[in-house]
Amino acid sequence: MDILDDWARWMKKDSHRLGYPSKSSYFLTGGESTSEVFEDMVSKSDMENIKIVDAVIDGLSKAQKTAINYRFLGGQSTM
Repeated sequence: MDILDDWARWMKKDSHRLGYPSKSSYFLTGGESTSEVFEDMVSKSDMENIKIVDAVIDGLSKAQKTAINYRFLGGQSTM
């Protein structure tokens, strides 16, 4: 459910990016281990999950997509 909630937030944003940084702190810090690096890794993993869920939803029938959109996007249609 958390991933679907993340997907819904992503779908409601104009940019479909969830506000994650475009570059990882890992590369900016020279590979030092910091909490920001970990958060960036988690954010990237979350984003990959969202993309997978989006692809799965895209492959569903129109009725199934409509039901998911109604439940998670408040009745918005993205078709």
